[in-house]
Amino acid sequence: MEAEWPFAAEVQATERLLGVAYAENAELRRRVDELQAVIDRRDLIERAKGVIMGRLDIDADHAWELLHAGANGDLDGALVAAAAVVAFRRTPTEIAKTILHPEVDSS
Repeated sequence: MEAEWPFAAEVQATERLLGVAYAENAELRRRVDELQAVIDRRDLIERAKGVIMGRLDIDADHAWELLHAGANGDLDGALVAAAAVVAFRRTPTEIAKTILHPEVDSS
């Protein structure tokens, strides 16, 4: 008959705790990634609002309304519009006019 190792129970308990800690760490990393994505989207929208405010001499609330309305009230569309505004340094209306009538440049 083989004698049980004196610390077997402690080793098993430690392995279980490490498994739980690993799972919790993975969940926390996932949540941090989600929060970083939210921050990145917010930053993009703020930058776009800044461009619109500067181009049209309006306040931040009005700039958001224009950005959001230009995307037909869709948040994902507003993010795409924000990216275009930041990339081209133009308002959504100016971008739309350029796309619809590329021969007329309004810069």
